Amino acid sequence: MIEYKIKDWSNNPKFYFEYFKEVEGNDQEAFRYGISNKIKISNSKDISFRYFFQRYKEKLMLNSSAHIISVKYSFEKSK
Repeated sequence: MIEYKIKDWSNNPKFYFEYFKEVEGNDQEAFRYGISNKIKISNSKDISFRYFFQRYKEKLMLNSSAHIISVKYSFEKSK
């Protein structure tokens, strides 16, 4: 995986590139491109949004692709 984060930018996004290769089996490869952004809601809460586009290449099947959207809410519980 390669990740690039732009510093000193108010939105603070991250850009991703991932490459997957199956060691054994049907010679499947996958390439994933993505972008994410983390927004701080308060001192103990934040929300992250991610979008990935994934392309599969397989030896025995037609090539296919997928769009992946992820939303993550995080909070820290105080004692």
